[in-house]
Amino acid sequence: WGLHMIAYNWTPEKLARFKEAYAAADKRRRDEFKFDGYSFYTGYAKYLIEYLEQEFQMQADEKKGAAP
Repeated sequence: WGLHMIAYNWTPEKLARFKEAYAAADKRRRDEFKFDGYSFYTGYAKYLIEYLEQEFQMQADEKKGAAP
């Protein structure tokens, strides 16, 4: 999960699927899991999920503020 993840195109839909994959791996106490052909460490994935949720929330809030 190196630099190639910088260019990964996250969407709310992909994040939802990622959260499901993370939850399954965490439940099985896996240190690592695959998602869309990439390997992720569960510890890293936890923080990535938090970060992406905040980013998507900020985008949604900005759109609400921009609406007339």
